[in-house]
Amino acid sequence: MRNIKFLKKELNLTDSQEKQIKIISQEHFLTVRERFHELKNNKIKMFECLNSSNPDSILLDSIATKVGSIHTLLCKDAEKHFLNMSKILNKNQKEKMNILYKKMKKRKEKDEKNCPIN
Repeated sequence: MRNIKFLKKELNLTDSQEKQIKIISQEHFLTVRERFHELKNNKIKMFECLNSSNPDSILLDSIATKVGSIHTLLCKDAEKHFLNMSKILNKNQKEKMNILYKKMKKRKEKDEKNCPIN
């Protein structure tokens, strides 16, 4: 995993820390992959409903609520993942991780700001 090698270098992880982070990252990836699959399926249902000759507003509202719930779960999954990773890190590594997280968040916000559909 490329991200783990990056973290190993940036945070100066021990081999033990690297193994632990690899395990929790794999678990996180599996959970997130399932959620993205569910999100994709619900968005397909929404667009199919919108493109039908007589869109059902109750069904659309239900799907929109489900999509929102999945987004909330994804945020909670990310939060849990970072908390689990921080349990493995020492104080100095946590500080470096927070800096990396802030940079990542800034980059994401910039990308979202430049998105043509926002």
